[in-house]
Amino acid sequence: MSQSHLDNDAVKEVGKHIRHAKVAMFTTRSNGDRLISRPLHTRDTEFDGNLWFFTGLDTTKVGEIKSNPRVNLAYVDAGDGAFLSVEGRAEIVRDQHKVDELWSDAMDSIFFKGGKTDPNLVLIKVTCESAELWTSSSTAIGRVYNFIKAKITGDEKDLGAHKHVELKH
Repeated sequence: MSQSHLDNDAVKEVGKHIRHAKVAMFTTRSNGDRLISRPLHTRDTEFDGNLWFFTGLDTTKVGEIKSNPRVNLAYVDAGDGAFLSVEGRAEIVRDQHKVDELWSDAMDSIFFKGGKTDPNLVLIKVTCESAELWTSSSTAIGRVYNFIKAKITGDEKDLGAHKHVELKH
């Protein structure tokens, strides 16, 4: 599907929730076919259908991605009452220009002692294919109100909205 056929408002909404949540539970498949999730910090960049993460070349997730590039990322944007599941394909990338663009001295130097040129530092690029987005009221009072309203009316729609978003480009 080309970018022109995408619902750009929905893509922007997905990007907004990713930006607010920042940390994804990044899920891969192990060689034993187990699902393994771990928290990874999403790099700050304008969401264009791709997501970027730093990792060490010597981590097990790198091998898992090479064996099976299908991944899932789960985000919770509690402040806005949004829950997001993103499906995509991951690849390991070595690109010093991209590392320089995404690097944060405050955080990244803790994990990569050699700095931006640490030989163990690689990027994970996730090309997003689709997302499931659940939204509800952004305030606790609003969520309680919607829960009570749904209980009285019997209409689940009062609890929030769900949408499927195609992100292929």
